[in-house]
Amino acid sequence: MIQRKRRNIILIVFLLLFLINFTGNSQDSLIYEKSSPIHISVSYNRFLRISVRDDDKNQSGFGISILKLFRERYTTNYCVGIEYNLTRNIEGVVDYLGHSLYYYDLKYTAHSFSTPIYVKHYLLKHFLILYGSSFEFSPVYIEGICQSINYNNGNYTWNTGEISGLASNNNISKFHASLNLGIEYIANIGKRKVIIGGKLHKGFPLFKQNLIFNNNYWKIECGIYI
Repeated sequence: MIQRKRRNIILIVFLLLFLINFTGNSQDSLIYEKSSPIHISVSYNRFLRISVRDDDKNQSGFGISILKLFRERYTTNYCVGIEYNLTRNIEGVVDYLGHSLYYYDLKYTAHSFSTPIYVKHYLLKHFLILYGSSFEFSPVYIEGICQSINYNNGNYTWNTGEISGLASNNNISKFHASLNLGIEYIANIGKRKVIIGGKLHKGFPLFKQNLIFNNNYWKIECGIYI
């Protein structure tokens, strides 16, 4: 039931995005000099969950996107394209099973391939807000160690093993939908239009409920129009 509600919310958001794209006034004074420019950007990604572990540097990632802008002469326009984002999260998990205790020290690395749709609305000539959604394919790679303590007939045994490979747990979904909210500033550097901005990304797992890993992060972007 929860998953069905989430899917309905995402579908409603997509419909609203398309409807909003038909609003906005024509502004010939906007900064674009060519029709339907292409936006290429790179980003620094940071997982939203705050870790209390010392090795929190593993929560950083990066991204790259190629987007095509439409209705560039309007105060409200939109862009579509493709994106790749890498995000990481580390987590310590303690589990009990009978007379055994298990401790997992794991790092999750998500490789997300998505097809986003962003709506951009200009508040000023060079300053805008954006929001959008996307469908994502996000295989998750897990690596780390598993330590176990077993109690049997008054004796304790200690075992340590390594874990690595693509996640196949039923609680981790490879497919997500996402909602995004951000701001951008467009500056003139020479003959190029340079974009500096930031986004918040909220992922919603599809088909399965993510009990272990949720792909939520913020990003700082820098890109150019060509």
